[in-house]
Amino acid sequence: MDEALTTRILAVTREQLVRDGYAGLKLDRVIREAGCGKSALYRRYPTKAELVVAAMLDVVSLGEVPDTGSAVEDLVAHAMYNHELQAQHGTRITALVLFDAEVFPLAWDRWLSLRHQAARTILERAIARGELAEDADCDMIIDTVAGLTLFRSTVKGRPLTEQHYRSIISALLADPPRLSEG
Repeated sequence: MDEALTTRILAVTREQLVRDGYAGLKLDRVIREAGCGKSALYRRYPTKAELVVAAMLDVVSLGEVPDTGSAVEDLVAHAMYNHELQAQHGTRITALVLFDAEVFPLAWDRWLSLRHQAARTILERAIARGELAEDADCDMIIDTVAGLTLFRSTVKGRPLTEQHYRSIISALLADPPRLSEG
């Protein structure tokens, strides 16, 4: 497959997403601006959602699972990596597009669930080291940090700093939400 063409298709897709959002993304315009035929696009990406997820994943990576020996510092590094990706590649792509009903399942399978598992690994290590209570609700901790990132950067359009994350994560781990009985 022509890698240069694939690169152009994904770059044009990202440009259109930033400019027009998911609803405004027109595959005919991607084809025209990338200089390819319909078959070249659909052979690579059979659906609009597949194309969008590929365009997003082309510019992000999972990153390493930090292991500094401190759950707070590991989660701060994990959160900052994600926050910096959003800043580099446009919050509009990451947030607004990601939660489209067609896009989300693909994005979850190919990237978000892996980021979630990396955060879970950090918290499981913290439990094993005695830094975090065994009955801490790890999913709630992860969702709280992810929700903060999403709300603050997309709804409010305000950046989060390392200190913001450190304060919130420290508070969450000092008095974590607990798994409920049953």
